[in-house]
Amino acid sequence: MNSLKKLRAAAASSRGFRSLRQSVFGGVVLASMLGVHVYGQGQYYPVTPPGAPYGATYNPVVIDSDPDLSYLQFTVQGLYGANVSLQVPLPTGSVAPTTAQYTAAVTLSMHYTVTGTPGVPPGVTLESLAAEAIAWRPADRAATTTAIAQSIIQSSATPAAAVSNLNVLSDALAKAQPTLIDSIIPNVFNAAGSNADVTIASSIPQLMATTVGDISTDTARVGSVISAGLTSIGNSTLTPAQKTAAFTDPSTGAVAALLGSPVANNNPVLIDA
Repeated sequence: MNSLKKLRAAAASSRGFRSLRQSVFGGVVLASMLGVHVYGQGQYYPVTPPGAPYGATYNPVVIDSDPDLSYLQFTVQGLYGANVSLQVPLPTGSVAPTTAQYTAAVTLSMHYTVTGTPGVPPGVTLESLAAEAIAWRPADRAATTTAIAQSIIQSSATPAAAVSNLNVLSDALAKAQPTLIDSIIPNVFNAAGSNADVTIASSIPQLMATTVGDISTDTARVGSVISAGLTSIGNSTLTPAQKTAAFTDPSTGAVAALLGSPVANNNPVLIDA
């Protein structure tokens, strides 16, 4: 919670950041009307050296036509200056955000989105922002996903609201990144399990069921997601009795959640995974 407060304070004190937030959507609309791609990225291009800092190839999303990436761009620049850019390739004189800078911008942007703070552009949702933020820099998937999950937990009004939002996140990520979800979703499980609130830490079975329900025909990834969820329960802040309940409770435990999900209903043979 303290880190999020510090980010909000930094944003509030950054010169021009309030006007930047308010102008994000206006900038997207203006660029679209003029047909100008201020942050256009073009086609896929190989990265040299590979993986630094964008992954194996450039992300072909045009930033100024995407409200989520535009919002992240303005947040990054509001926190760290106008020369820090998400554009790929980078404009002359600009630098890409470090992993720490990018995750900080993602954390703050997600906080404003979850809390409904004025200035969040129309079209930016928890689901869309999470998907675009993770896709922008594949090499930082773990750090970005963790930042998103923790920001959602800290920004939700109640523990129950946090669980609901984490379920929305899990569903969105499984649908946006079905072939990579087994490397992404463990970070959401771990963020929930490390929280001191029992309601949030006990939500892992529900998050598991939501995720595998979206990839129910992918046996290998179903098994990987289930294994990650069970590990997160074992490593969670829950007491031994609460962990047992998280595994075996007939209503809310992992076994019950998985048996009630499409992974069992539609594909009974996959439940052994």
